[in-house]
Amino acid sequence: MHLPQMRAWLSGVLAASGMMLASLNATQADDQSGFQMRSYVPGKQLLEICSGDRDSCYLYVYGVMDIMMLNDDARKTCSFNSDGVAGDKAVAAVLAYLKTHQDRLDWSAAALVQNAIRSKFPCSKKKPVPEPEPAN
Repeated sequence: MHLPQMRAWLSGVLAASGMMLASLNATQADDQSGFQMRSYVPGKQLLEICSGDRDSCYLYVYGVMDIMMLNDDARKTCSFNSDGVAGDKAVAAVLAYLKTHQDRLDWSAAALVQNAIRSKFPCSKKKPVPEPEPAN
């Protein structure tokens, strides 16, 4: 597949994955594995793409992260520290996760990206806002 065709294909996949992620209630498979969902793109295919076509890999990874942030904004939650992710960091984290978790390559690529980003870039602890003193 040539780069323009791959980008068009990934764009369609991201749109479908995004709609699924935005409407999905996250479930835990177990404490270690995190979020898992069905997808047309398995992790094995994403690993192949990321190993050979860096641009398409970036498109997919950052597309999933955009959906994660949109979902966080809608739910007023935090699934990862977006301040800590820049440039190659996200793609490197996803590649490392895919290579470390080869037993999960039949899982959804979007879910694996989400698990990788959440584990590598956890939400930062925010200091609680003090409650105002009651007026007398």
